Amino acid sequence: MNGLLLIAGSSGTIGRHLATDLAARGIQMSLLGEGPLASLPPTGAEFIRADLSDASAVGRVVAGAGAVIHLAAIGPPPVQPATPRPGR
Repeated sequence: MNGLLLIAGSSGTIGRHLATDLAARGIQMSLLGEGPLASLPPTGAEFIRADLSDASAVGRVVAGAGAVIHLAAIGPPPVQPATPRPGR
């Protein structure tokens, strides 16, 4: 495989566990995510923070990858507290 493995969605639960497992097997990779990682990236991994809806940013990262594992998702908007109705 030419280029590094890229895991998109590495700051999520599945991506974080996959990266840890692959690093334990000696696989070097780049980790792509929007949010901060819950812990330091595994040894041999580089974390790249990028907005996945920014096509040019993602394109630059993907261009250097030999393979991509796409685990990223767009989550639901934050839940807003209910507004009390008058008379209740």
